[in-house]
Amino acid sequence: MRIQAVLEDAEKQQVEKEAVRLWLKELKEVAYDAEDVLDGIAYQTLRHQSESKVRNFLSRSNPLLFRTKIAHQIKHINAKLGEIERDKERFKFNEVATPLTTMISDGSSSSSAVPNYQLETASLIDDSEIVGRKDDVLKIMNMLIQPIYNGEDDDALSVIPIVGLGGLGKTTLARLVFNANEVGNHFNLKIWICVSTDFNVKRLLGEMLQDAFEIAKHESSSMDSIQRALQDKLRGRRFLFVLDDMWIEDGFLEKWETLKIVLKCADRGSKIIVTTRNGEVANMVAGTSQIQNLQVLLEDDCWGLFQRRAFASGGVQMTQALEAIGRQIVKKCGGVPLAIKSLGGMMRSKREEKEWLAVKNNEIWNIPDADKKIINVLKLSFDNLPSSVKRCFSYCSIFPKGYSINKKMLIQMWMAEGFVSTSRGNALMLEDIGNQYFNILYLNSFFEEVETNCIGEIKRCKMHDLVHDLAQFVSGQESLVLSSNVIPDDISKTRYMCYISSGRRAEFPKALYNARKLHTLLSNIPYEVPREMFVNLKLLRVLDLSYSTSIKELPSSICKLKHLRYLDLSMTDIEELPESITRLYNLQTLKLKKCKKLKVLPQKLYKLINLRYLYIGGCSELSGMPKGMEHLTSLQMLSDFNVGLEEDRNSITELRYLNLLRGKLVIYGLEKVRDATYAQTANLKGKSNLSHLILFWEDMEDGVDNANNNKELSVLEALEPSCNLKQLGIEGFGGESMPTWMMNNFANSQ
Repeated sequence: MRIQAVLEDAEKQQVEKEAVRLWLKELKEVAYDAEDVLDGIAYQTLRHQSESKVRNFLSRSNPLLFRTKIAHQIKHINAKLGEIERDKERFKFNEVATPLTTMISDGSSSSSAVPNYQLETASLIDDSEIVGRKDDVLKIMNMLIQPIYNGEDDDALSVIPIVGLGGLGKTTLARLVFNANEVGNHFNLKIWICVSTDFNVKRLLGEMLQDAFEIAKHESSSMDSIQRALQDKLRGRRFLFVLDDMWIEDGFLEKWETLKIVLKCADRGSKIIVTTRNGEVANMVAGTSQIQNLQVLLEDDCWGLFQRRAFASGGVQMTQALEAIGRQIVKKCGGVPLAIKSLGGMMRSKREEKEWLAVKNNEIWNIPDADKKIINVLKLSFDNLPSSVKRCFSYCSIFPKGYSINKKMLIQMWMAEGFVSTSRGNALMLEDIGNQYFNILYLNSFFEEVETNCIGEIKRCKMHDLVHDLAQFVSGQESLVLSSNVIPDDISKTRYMCYISSGRRAEFPKALYNARKLHTLLSNIPYEVPREMFVNLKLLRVLDLSYSTSIKELPSSICKLKHLRYLDLSMTDIEELPESITRLYNLQTLKLKKCKKLKVLPQKLYKLINLRYLYIGGCSELSGMPKGMEHLTSLQMLSDFNVGLEEDRNSITELRYLNLLRGKLVIYGLEKVRDATYAQTANLKGKSNLSHLILFWEDMEDGVDNANNNKELSVLEALEPSCNLKQLGIEGFGGESMPTWMMNNFANSQ
């Protein structure tokens, strides 16, 4: 408790005191080093468990040498910790937790240190988002739909700027208009582009091509070829473009005119909405159009927004005292929706009046600058997060501004980095705890613009620009997003990196090898992966090379990444994985989606005993599964299973022990199952977490006869799924009737 209190006090003081910030940075560095050492020890244990013969294990490493190396590392770390402990004394940190910094009530253990936030489906459809903005919505919709021509020579393309303070809801307002049915019916084409601080015309035009027409921009494409391709597609269409979060920069006006020239081929009535915090930008792009200045919310609207967040189902009970304090807090937010929502989400977990008073009397309200005040309100919400959730939030700074984050992917990355853990005796799985962390961030308004699936579950989300700024601040030098080939001089302590290559290099930039402590690398490298990359970046936990179409193979040196837990090679041209990949015993997630040239999986895939997710959907050349799949008992997701012949043991029986499978499973090649006994051994009925099952039969070359029909019916009879299944698909089935379990379910449902 004392350590936690010291860290919380230090995190608050670092905003004003550079020395404290440096002290925290040193502490984090040595903590990361300690994690790396412990993870290395754990890897040796996994390696021993996975190897079938002790002789093989000993031949590959020298246990005495390994222990000596680890001992030296531990000694060095302990010495560093001693220095940091001595430095701590000069800062006089508070070693007692205060109500403001304690999110969990007294007596909470490590296993219960995070409240169990479960989102109801209905709460995701939040009408509070349009509080106080109905008039603004109607006004802008009328400007979009009603033609405004002052003369015959007017441009066919008009611009509507929306300008206002950060956090006022400009993006939310634009999205409400963008998604309105009336607007959708009026325009032939709608495109949404996040501009942010990188007003790169070539990039924007390329994104328009890709988003609207699914035409991928090749890295070597010239500006002229992209312009012509886009104009060919736009000509004769009435479109609506939203350019979200535009900033002023050198050469802005010239770039803006270049963009408009390309878009002038539009049909009359086409419109562009520009959202910006900068009034100068609004004046430059407006032309003859009226600028829409977004105002702060009225007091009653502010209170309604806060009330829905703080006192809604699962929140604190509203008493007369808490309401009075809450109204005073809301007044201090200055009518900014983002600040109100963030504080409302934070206060829903605070039950004591003294906790509410601590927020009301906080010194952040004395800051005169409105932008800084909003950031500090968000920082206040961040300070109140559980420490484990803080790391998860800080990690999100690795994504570029405006990036649409896949929720499942994000949780898998958190797991790979070790941010999500469970204590002994805790029945929750890592995925469930990760989902709780996500819900906490969502309810505190750190995530927004949520996209849901057909049953109301969150699929994707984004971060508000101010929230992203906060994530970058709290992550400091740990996180780095590179959108060009200009690499900073000092990246030796960078832990998380998103490297978006410009495509002009012929090989991986060797300067990135200086980031030897890198834990996460997201990149679209337009060249083959060099062997040296894995030799130099040995501490990687997360490696995402998806959409790097130049990748056709991986070097065998990938086995050097003994810490690796997440590997995404989706949408690459890889044909075969090196067998050495099966020595990545920590690997939890392997994504190979739409690798259309992939022909075979590693023969010893069964050695990846910690594998939880295997995505192979869209791998059309993949003929079958490797032997021993039944040993991958940790699998939670197996997107596809290709049935092989029983003689090769690549049969459906390999599914028998995979009872943790959840979500969707597609089984191909069921015509190869020669006996219903094999199908029954697969034990689909015991896979109670599966929600979606698709069964495929392909046409047999020797034609269809009654015997074959009877065999298919008996196989389908034996493939009875769990009663928890929500969706079932059957394709190519040649039986003359349905199985009894299906008929019984139909009868029961009626």
